[in-house]
Amino acid sequence: TVRMGDCHAVGNAGMRDLTAACYESLTYLDLSNCSRVDSDTLGWVAGALGHARPPCRKLVTLNMNGCEGLEDKGLVYLASGCHRLQFLNLTGCTRVGDPGIVAVAKGCTKLKVCTFRGLTLLGDPSLRALGKRC
Repeated sequence: TVRMGDCHAVGNAGMRDLTAACYESLTYLDLSNCSRVDSDTLGWVAGALGHARPPCRKLVTLNMNGCEGLEDKGLVYLASGCHRLQFLNLTGCTRVGDPGIVAVAKGCTKLKVCTFRGLTLLGDPSLRALGKRC
């Protein structure tokens, strides 16, 4: 479990190092309101960036509340490597739209709880993709 909510200096270099050390055991990650967190952060978590980097396969809970730098690309990364994800909070991630949510719905098939408050770019494609997993 790693809780770093409101840590405004946390960025991609730190996440690269953390995930390199903890990829086998990380189950809970809270990056809420970390202003430097972006799509590449999830690339490191999912093992999609770097040469032969393993993903955090055991990640079950991810809180990205208020991470305004997160875009669809980050969720595509997440969906490619974190298939055990069950709880996802993207409240206030205003750059996230249908492509990211559709990717998560397809790749993270164990999702139980999704919080998407304030994602004004979401539409019917997201609901359709999530509905197929209910």
